[in-house]
Amino acid sequence: MVDPNTTNREQLWVNPPPQSTPHSTSTYVVPGDDANSLLSQKVNAGMGNLSTTDKGTIANWIDSLKRMVTVLVAQPPNDGGTVTPNGTFTIAIGTPLILTASPITDWTFKQWTDSNNMTYTGNQLFPNVPWCDIIYTAFFNQLAAVSITKAADDASVSSGSQIGFTVTLNNSSATTATGLSVTDILPAGTDVNWTLDSSNPPDAWSVVDSPQDQRLVYSFTTLSGNTGTTAHVVSSTTNMSCSTYTNTASFSTDNGGSDQASASETVLCPTPTPTAVLSNISSRTFVQTGDNVMIGGFIVQGTAPKRVIIRAIGPELGLPPYNIANALANPTLELHDGTGAVIATNDNWQTTIIGGVITGNQVSDIQNSGHAPTEANESAIIANLAPGNYTAIVRGVNNTTGVALVEVYDLQ
Repeated sequence: MVDPNTTNREQLWVNPPPQSTPHSTSTYVVPGDDANSLLSQKVNAGMGNLSTTDKGTIANWIDSLKRMVTVLVAQPPNDGGTVTPNGTFTIAIGTPLILTASPITDWTFKQWTDSNNMTYTGNQLFPNVPWCDIIYTAFFNQLAAVSITKAADDASVSSGSQIGFTVTLNNSSATTATGLSVTDILPAGTDVNWTLDSSNPPDAWSVVDSPQDQRLVYSFTTLSGNTGTTAHVVSSTTNMSCSTYTNTASFSTDNGGSDQASASETVLCPTPTPTAVLSNISSRTFVQTGDNVMIGGFIVQGTAPKRVIIRAIGPELGLPPYNIANALANPTLELHDGTGAVIATNDNWQTTIIGGVITGNQVSDIQNSGHAPTEANESAIIANLAPGNYTAIVRGVNNTTGVALVEVYDLQ
């Protein structure tokens, strides 16, 4: 913007008062366009008797007028922050200018925008002032305050019972959360099929995809201020569902941050009560460490020794048709007599560990028994046992855990 007083002075140079030497009248053109400026044309044509020095002085004066612009730094269009400096002022091209936008609490700086529709992302701006009047405006975004929680219905349940998880999103600020995205992959397991509890809002949440690949989906991308939303998913279980199920949900937003939450629930399977019939007994459970390993007891009755095979099965349980989640990858097997003494051990049935009641290589005997394990990492012992009480203990190699099966077969 050009100073009007300065404009009048140029008008006098172009069209002076009547007492001066007459000049032909002409439409006034604002300085700034060398090709159309009437004063510039007059100077270049050698107006009157002006010397070269005078014409140079006038040309420099015109040039200085062209370089003065008005800059308006606008106050923010909302209450999100302040700008420094602010107001309207006229400066010359090349004058250093630093503009700073400072958000207040619970707001964040978004961008600067000028009247030429240019945007700038840094909250501190060092503009190159253009050859025209310009307005710089700061914009701010108000932040939302979104949180997430995840809870299990129970810490553990018996097989055949229902399991479930609840996820809750809450926005504790007055600002609507935007760009909301929720990720909640539901845990998979044998005979586990997740469904929404009937109390859930039907338009807000849904369970999608087939069992073993199910996800909980939130239908919206916004969450209004001072509101929340909750979803509860449930599944029935069977004796094949024994495992620990962990459910993690996370969210992200454009203006309310991101976070995640997790919860776990375990399905426990009972250990069958051993019977006196030794032809085929078994027990399956979740093998842990320390005192929580799997222990299976059996009794050899009568007066004569019994030839038996004891097996510790793990990897086979994770394969079809069983598909048990968290099957024990590498079980080991110990056999104890009634005094508690270890009388046989095995880790991988294709490698015999000689000692106690094992006096020779057993690989061929196991293969010919009709009860050889299907996986190399599983364990087996063949023994001729006198009547009495015996205990088989199953552990995971290197303290690993998982679902395993201990079995005893009568080979006679």
